[in-house]
Amino acid sequence: MQRFEEILWDLGELIGEPLHIDENRVCKLLIDETLPIQLEMDMNQEMLMVGSFIVEIPAGKFRENVLKEGLKANNTRQYGEGILSYVERNNSLVMFDYLYAKSITGESLITYLKSFIINAKSWRNAIETGTTLPTEGRTNASNNLPPPFGR
Repeated sequence: MQRFEEILWDLGELIGEPLHIDENRVCKLLIDETLPIQLEMDMNQEMLMVGSFIVEIPAGKFRENVLKEGLKANNTRQYGEGILSYVERNNSLVMFDYLYAKSITGESLITYLKSFIINAKSWRNAIETGTTLPTEGRTNASNNLPPPFGR
């Protein structure tokens, strides 16, 4: 079994859902039916990429301000907060990160994903309500949101 399959097996066991790699060698999760998360292993089976298209950002000054805040957040990010970027082809704020596959366990990946999901939702909620930065302080948002995997 390849390392990616082992990671997905462990994660699937913990969340009670079988996870599989698709024809593009990725595993796609849909959190709360609104937040897509993609897991993908690099070609050397050394790094696991976690990524999500968070939300489309409307053109104009608002987008510019959101992206400035995203750059600031990248500079001060903590574990589980991911790296924010912008994808022009669909005008979306994206969050991603790379994790060392060798050290990942199902438990450590769940812990990481909980923080990642909370941060992604915080950014999405901020943008959807016309704010350029999450007001709940990114990872502090976990105090107000239910756990993404029901734990």
